[in-house]
Amino acid sequence: MKCDRCCGEMAYEKFYGPSDYFWGWRCIFCGEIIDMMILDNRKGFQSPSPVRHRFVKTPRHRGG
Repeated sequence: MKCDRCCGEMAYEKFYGPSDYFWGWRCIFCGEIIDMMILDNRKGFQSPSPVRHRFVKTPRHRGG
């Protein structure tokens, strides 16, 4: 399985909560965690379109 965030490899792991445990997928590169509850909570939301930042190069002033 590939990570949606970074396209890295996902590992199926056992996670421990305060009183119970659950199984889910964790990306071995970026740490993204996905399980059934996370997927259910994300169903109604659409991810925003990627924002591209434009960096403007400004001239540097030399001290004198």
